[in-house]
Amino acid sequence: MTQEIFALFGNPVSHSKSPLMHNLAFRGLAYPASYTRYRLEEGARLRETFF
Repeated sequence: MTQEIFALFGNPVSHSKSPLMHNLAFRGLAYPASYTRYRLEEGARLRETFF
């Protein structure tokens, strides 16, 4: 089964509790997904970096 990946992009992001909350929900629902955070220094390069 394919795992979906979700992410929060920004600066700063290290304080975000979103990955903890979402990953606990995914696990509880047995949903094949992972949520992470990514520090993005330059927002204009988001598309170039990830697509």
